[in-house]
Amino acid sequence: MLKYPNLAHNSTLLEKRSTAKIDMAEKCINTSRDYKSKPKIKARVWEMCRELLEEAERDLNVALENTENPNENFFIEKDINFLNDLKQTSRKPSNR
Repeated sequence: MLKYPNLAHNSTLLEKRSTAKIDMAEKCINTSRDYKSKPKIKARVWEMCRELLEEAERDLNVALENTENPNENFFIEKDINFLNDLKQTSRKPSNR
């Protein structure tokens, strides 16, 4: 997108990029839940998951601002809802 700045606000491309990041975040969650994973790896993938979800959220918000198609708007909102569920799953546990 750096080479073609006019594509930086293309809602379709932003949505595709965000869903790719969401998919990677899901893989991070699966890795962190694997009992065979070492604690350092688990901590690292949880942090990576949170970063990917933040980036995906930014992309989806920009895509939502720039979309004109109601169908695309519907799918972006659906992705945002799913992203919020993943963010709940990936949030750091509170210290008690």
